[in-house]
Formats: sequence, C-alpha cells, structure tokens
Amino acid sequence: DVSVECLLSCTHHHWSPECSFQLDLWHTALHFVEMFEKMDERSWCTLLLATAHTLPVVIHQAFVMGITHFGYLKRYLIQPNPRRPVTAALNKRVWIGSALNHFVLMPAGAYIAFPFLKSQLTGLPVVGTAGAHAAASEFFLHIILFIFAEDALFYWTHRLLHHPKLFAKIHRKHHEFHTLTAYSIASEFTHPVESLLGNLVPVLAAPLIMRAKFHTVCIWIALRMLKTCDAHCGYAFPWSPFGCCWPLNGAARHDFHHEAVNQGSYGSFFVLWDQICGTDAGFVDRTRKSG
Repeated sequence: DVSVECLLSCTHHHWSPECSFQLDLWHTALHFVEMFEKMDERSWCTLLLATAHTLPVVIHQAFVMGITHFGYLKRYLIQPNPRRPVTAALNKRVWIGSALNHFVLMPAGAYIAFPFLKSQLTGLPVVGTAGAHAAASEFFLHIILFIFAEDALFYWTHRLLHHPKLFAKIHRKHHEFHTLTAYSIASEFTHPVESLLGNLVPVLAAPLIMRAKFHTVCIWIALRMLKTCDAHCGYAFPWSPFGCCWPLNGAARHDFHHEAVNQGSYGSFFVLWDQICGTDAGFVDRTRKSG
C-alpha cells in the first residue's frame, strides 16, 4: 500500500508552484484519508451511526426547503394556507435544537454507548470483520421485523404521551408545530424523555434484542429517519414509499395529528393500530367531510 507520507512527498516533486491551490486541496484530502486510517472501531461506530441519523435529514430538509422556496409541487401541500404558521421564535428554536441534536448529542451518545452496542450487536468492529454484512435474506427479514416492532412500540408509547399529564409536561413541545410545511427537522423537536421513550426505544429495541448486524442497524436508522422526515415535511407525495397505499401511514395523517391535537392518528409506518383501536376516527371524519 502507498502511504499518505509517500503521496505527499511525490506531490512536492511533481507539482509546480503555480499549482499551490490544487496542492493544498490534495494535501487536505490526503490528511483526511490519514485521519480515517487512524480511527479506532469506537470512532468508526460513532461516525457511521451519526451519518445514518443525520444525512437523511439533511437531504430531505434541503429538498422540501427547495421546493417550498421555488414553489414547486405546491399541489401536494397538505396545508397550503395554514391557520397557525410557524413563528420566527419557533423556527429559531427548532434549527438550534436540531443542530445540537445531530452534531453534538447524538454522536456523543453513540460514543458513550459503544461498549453496550458492541455487546449487543454483531458485525463489530465495522472495518475488516469477516461476516460483518448480513446476507440479503437476513437483512430484508430483519428490516421487516424492525418495521413492525417499531410501529407497534411507537404507536403505544406515542399514545401514552398523549395522556393529559404526560402531554402537558413532555409531548406538548413536539406539538408546538401545528403546520409542518418544509419542517422535516421538526420530527425530533422533542422533550428529552420523549426522545428516549418515544423515539430511541421503539427504533432500537428489536435490533438490540435480535443482536442484529451493525451495518443493518445503520441502514435501518437511515430508513426510519427518512420515514419521520416524510411524515413531518408537510407534503403528501403520492409516490412516497411511506404512504402510497394501504396500510402505509402517509404524511397526511401525521399532519392532521399535528393540526388537530389529541385527535388520534398515532401510528408510525402503518395505519393498522389506529384502525384496530379506532384512533383514526378524527382523520377519517375529516377526509370524508372534505370529499
């Protein structure tokens, strides 16, 4: 293997002084490579989990901000004329909170929790481990099981958070958003107790119990983040894989959940628990009246 030091030495001999800018960029890139080469498994684990958690949100938020700013796809807006738009103060709080959550709290939490994750998950260390990646059949089976487990746990913890006492003290913060247009990041604008009980536990319970592959868990987290961004973006795209047909729980239902507080629609991926328990009656009635 060619070392980073060797590559740096070669560039000094073969690049002319006029290429100083390109040379600086080349040096920076090589130093990044060197940094990654020196990372231990704890740092790799933290980086991959943080990326799985943050990258889908950044991409989705940029997309919905772009189409909202330029007025594209307006026909898919759920609330084209919101009665209670987002205030400047709330906008500031959600952006600061999101940045803190994604770039400080989550990476720090993953780093601290690494010994526990290593004891419960397989496929670690993440680099150079034989069998680190799940077979295709195992991967898809685990993702399907994670979805159903998360959907059930999320429904019941979410419904619990709507108990009057818990709602007032914990869940009310998340419901400061009555309209969600272009606010994918509102998905994690939550009280710390809700972040743990209503978000982290439903997402990680099945992977930890099943001792899933670490890479599978990273992909699962990214998928779940895309789902919650879709639910909180304020657009009901007919092509969305998260709400294109029954029994998927599309963005319109969760948008209703925010607009009409305490009117049900507690589900995550599916509408099944809401339909079984009758907690989607408000949404069904609204849909029937609107034609």
